[in-house]
Amino acid sequence: MVEDIIDDDQAKISPEQTYTSAPKRKRSIFERLAYSSTAIGIVLVVALIFMWFGVVFFMASLPPNSYYSIELLSLGSGLYSIGTSLLIILLLGLGIGRHDYPQWVRFALILVAGMIIVWGFHLGGAFVSSIIHYSPP
Repeated sequence: MVEDIIDDDQAKISPEQTYTSAPKRKRSIFERLAYSSTAIGIVLVVALIFMWFGVVFFMASLPPNSYYSIELLSLGSGLYSIGTSLLIILLLGLGIGRHDYPQWVRFALILVAGMIIVWGFHLGGAFVSSIIHYSPP
């Protein structure tokens, strides 16, 4: 009976006319890598390895351990800086781009990236002061 009482501006919806979701667009390779835990882990490990080798070369360049101290110092400085930069980019990218993470996790990622920017390049300052101090006269 209720079906018979329909205003003119109302229309009957048949069961065939149901809601269908919008077609999903294909994600780019960068979006797929950003949501891949394997890719995130690989970038993290590579960044930490670069930082570790940078510190090892820096420690090997201190006198009297090495004759090639300036070359090892420069190599260590470059590797440490590349590793730290990769780590900062990874943390900022995850904190800004991953909306499926809880808000406190995203805040923590951005906070840690900021702390690394402020205090993480301290070894870079040690590299510069060592180059100035140990450079030949």
